[in-house]
Amino acid sequence: MNHEFDQFFDAYLAGELSAEQSVDFAEKLDSDPGFRAAFVGFVEESHELASVAGEVADSRPEKKISSLSTSTFRAISAAAAVLLLVVAGWLLWPWQNADDPKLADVTGEALDHSVAQLEKAVGVRWIGSVQPAQGAALEPGILRIAGGVAQLEFYSGAQVIVEGPAEFELISAYHARCLQGKIRARVPKQAQGFSIQTASFELIDLGTEFGMDVSTSGAANVRVFDGEVELHAENRAKQSVLGGQAIAIDAEGNSSLTQNESSSYPDFAEVQARADSDAMAKLERWRKWNESLRSDSRIVARFDFQDRTIDQGAIVGCRWAEGRWPGKGALEFRHTGDRVRVSIPGKFSQLTLVTWIRLDALPRLRHQALLLTDEYRPDHIHWQIPPIGGLALKARLKRGESIVKPGQIPNVFDQNALGVWSHVCSTFSQQEGMVRHYLNGKEVSEHVFDYGRPLQIGVGDIGNWSVPAKMLRGPGPPRNFVGAMDEMTIWNVTLSPDEIHDIYQQHRP
Repeated sequence: MNHEFDQFFDAYLAGELSAEQSVDFAEKLDSDPGFRAAFVGFVEESHELASVAGEVADSRPEKKISSLSTSTFRAISAAAAVLLLVVAGWLLWPWQNADDPKLADVTGEALDHSVAQLEKAVGVRWIGSVQPAQGAALEPGILRIAGGVAQLEFYSGAQVIVEGPAEFELISAYHARCLQGKIRARVPKQAQGFSIQTASFELIDLGTEFGMDVSTSGAANVRVFDGEVELHAENRAKQSVLGGQAIAIDAEGNSSLTQNESSSYPDFAEVQARADSDAMAKLERWRKWNESLRSDSRIVARFDFQDRTIDQGAIVGCRWAEGRWPGKGALEFRHTGDRVRVSIPGKFSQLTLVTWIRLDALPRLRHQALLLTDEYRPDHIHWQIPPIGGLALKARLKRGESIVKPGQIPNVFDQNALGVWSHVCSTFSQQEGMVRHYLNGKEVSEHVFDYGRPLQIGVGDIGNWSVPAKMLRGPGPPRNFVGAMDEMTIWNVTLSPDEIHDIYQQHRP
């Protein structure tokens, strides 16, 4: 997608855009939400780059730091203005019907397929590629658990505890399937009709609390703690089970009441107590690790946002909040002025930037700032989340140099990331000429960043950012961050993938 877009823009600037290319581009705007979002973000950034560089050149002639020629800036500014009109006209075109169920696809608005939320995960060992973080929204699909306990909250209002080993499939807000494992469900009257299917029967809840122990053969034990459930098996009459009763069902769906049901089921209060104990243990482990980092000579800056103090920066605005666990501090960024002012001297041939963030809103037409340096000085970094929900580590070039295009930035954040603590990491190696991005301990992209010299940080902002007033005659374009951050660390080395994965695994919520 980026290659096609670059081709279009280059042709536009050169005045070589054909009629066929114009039609093709319009079709892509209409049919591809990702292309559309990238286009809007690029137009905004191009327009901003031209205006900022122009202001800098006018207000500080002794320090012109444009990496593009004046004519190119004028071309970008003009092109951006025209293209913004094109996008605005397209977005406001009268044929778009607000009642059309396909509108979300047409406008690029994110669709929410989730049916439940992972409220708690205590000692969970996931099997397979689906390994949701605590607090994550869950879409239909199978959760496989080798051990531990997960508490799910369905959007219908039903609460379900799943104890491993288990294989549990989410189908909708009112329906699930248990192929193996122990579960306990609490269903309020608002969720009456919530059902769980097994290989041999379906249980429909009438507003109650019940437990179910399902074997791999399809046989199961069911105990109703309160209220009433109905059992439905193929070619058999429905059977009601009342509070205080237990029933055994074989693999063929034959059932019988029993007084000797011996299965033990997880309790909601017990899960809460285990979750509290688990959080305390993780916080204590983090505190010891945090203390050990004080003697790590590779660290050039660390902000643990603990104990409501920071040593290497000045907090502007912001609100203290709870971090990954009770007792862990975090800074919440809500207002445009909320930020942490930092000064990090030095030149770095290698860098590793790591932070834990909780996104509360996704960037639509603007970048969200993680760490941005003052002004647009050459070699100074901008670490941010672009409008397409990816990750970007950029640096400004010197005058006369061509733009470094770091390749496609993956779309790693979507609506399922909202409200969830995410471990974000980017690394830079001058020797390799590479930038790598990681999310939750896993590499999500690797691309050439053949910069050729060290990078710098200097004075800048964590969180919200705006071009310093001394650079401009008027207001500058902002970079907002909407959410919370509960630590940031900057190393002067490139940490290995194993080290990054270990940091995430040891200190995940």
